[in-house]
Amino acid sequence: MDNNANDERRSDRDDAAPETPASDNPLAPAAPPTVPTTRAPILCASCRYDISDQPVGGACPECGTPIHQRAAVRQTQGRAIASMILGICSIVGCFMYAVPGLVCGILALVFAKKAELEIQAGRAPVTSQGFAKAGRICGWIGLSLSIAFFLFWIVYFVFIILMLVNSGGGGGGGGGPLFGP
Repeated sequence: MDNNANDERRSDRDDAAPETPASDNPLAPAAPPTVPTTRAPILCASCRYDISDQPVGGACPECGTPIHQRAAVRQTQGRAIASMILGICSIVGCFMYAVPGLVCGILALVFAKKAELEIQAGRAPVTSQGFAKAGRICGWIGLSLSIAFFLFWIVYFVFIILMLVNSGGGGGGGGGPLFGP
């Protein structure tokens, strides 16, 4: 009978929930705080429907376009980046006799306009908008500085030519009037 009583006590202990240690210990690690995460939606290339929950190889539930791959969340367009780089180069290039600044400034404005049109048409990611805007602003600044520097060089050379012409051109070194007969 003792065996049956012991077996019953063992089975009662096995069925009971295991004891959990009390968390009164101040040195015990605390549970990490939960941070709500938000993710950017992945949009269909054709209809801009959110296809975040759809598997690769499936189809868009809105328009039926096949889903071939997932686009990167942070993606920028090449023209927008090129416009920003050319805009910065136009600011730097304006001090190199103004010609590189003029060329880079004009190209920066052209690339920025094309990038903005593609973003508005939905063919380029919206994350490129900042690069295109920075390229347009830097392009205008560089173009303006290049034009001002170019005009400075024209005035400078005209002044030098007038000085040479009015000095008589002879070796006498005499000075006639600077402007006038």
